[in-house]
Amino acid sequence: MTDFYQQRQIAKKENYERKASEAETRSTEYFKQYSRQSDFLTQPLLSDHHSFKPAQSRRKKIIALADKGLEQHNKAKHYRHKLANEGNAIASDNPTAVDMLQAKLTHLQAKQKEMKEINRTVKKHKDADPQTRLDALKEYGLTNSEIVELLKPDFAGRMGYPSYELTNNSASMRRVKKRIEELENHDLYADISETGKGWNLEANEGRLVLEFDEKPESETLGHVKRCGYKWAPSRKAWVRKDTPNARKAISELTKPLKPLQQSTS
Repeated sequence: MTDFYQQRQIAKKENYERKASEAETRSTEYFKQYSRQSDFLTQPLLSDHHSFKPAQSRRKKIIALADKGLEQHNKAKHYRHKLANEGNAIASDNPTAVDMLQAKLTHLQAKQKEMKEINRTVKKHKDADPQTRLDALKEYGLTNSEIVELLKPDFAGRMGYPSYELTNNSASMRRVKKRIEELENHDLYADISETGKGWNLEANEGRLVLEFDEKPESETLGHVKRCGYKWAPSRKAWVRKDTPNARKAISELTKPLKPLQQSTS
């Protein structure tokens, strides 16, 4: 399973690289076309001349080239960003996800504890001379610039880590704990096989795969899409990432499918 996960990560990175390169190529080509014709945009439009409408139409087409170039440029940036950040998130289908989340939780807990201790130290030495406060805070391994920021009073004269940082960090801890519980209580690699009249659902390589014998009615497809499934041409099936939430929602997906499929018999 670990090998499969790593192979899929490699394939995902290669796909992002390919899409980014293709978008960059298209962007360059659109901007080249725009550059070759942009001088036309400096020419005045004569509203009472017979050439007005053709000239106006051409101007729109030239401007559209720049718009398309910018659109493809932004698309390339999007995929470059995804490529650069791939692997930073902890995917639920990563075989080491629980261990990684536990490490993240430990870090967040240590951060929460340290922020509270630093705030107590700041409060304790609130009226002390600057050097005493500096020495007390340096014990936490803070740099001079970090200490200066912590000792800057806010609008209410409060110093130290603001309450919202503690609140946000605490919320992050709760989210990570919840994910750990979900992953520990759900076996993502357990077999799934549900079949109805004309359809089949199974877990395959980190995805829930829904196949139909024939193209379903639009009402059925709408339901499948609302349940988070997307068409995968390579599989010729509807797929969704295999996560605890996806598995919980299987009954929601299949319950309406059964009568819908039976009605076509």
